Amino acid sequence: MHKKITAEELATAQPYTIPFMEQDVTERRQHKRATTLINGTVLSNQGNVEGIVLDLGVSGVKIQVAEPLPLRSRVTLALAGSVHLGGEVVWRHGRKMGVRFTDQPQRNAGIMAAFLPKTCLEVEQVQGA
Repeated sequence: MHKKITAEELATAQPYTIPFMEQDVTERRQHKRATTLINGTVLSNQGNVEGIVLDLGVSGVKIQVAEPLPLRSRVTLALAGSVHLGGEVVWRHGRKMGVRFTDQPQRNAGIMAAFLPKTCLEVEQVQGA
């Protein structure tokens, strides 16, 4: 049984205690992400799924789709028609899913230069990750 959280508790909660799965995922990220609204297509053996990329970085992406794919599905994210990034579904929550890219962040940084701000292209680990 989940404990109900009051509005007062939520307002005074520290960021790491907010009971949302996405918060936990954020804390484990190795590289910075940029908030985006980019159309993308997730290609997989289960079929192609159109979606909206909500955040993007050199090591992964959060994308909203009509029907998330199963965990551990091997996928390719297609952006702008010609950018293709291989990855694996590592989390799902409602209509959102997280994909960790399988290529090295250094390679992805070169590919994503047109999509991401310079701070998100740095491949050094973020402090505290």
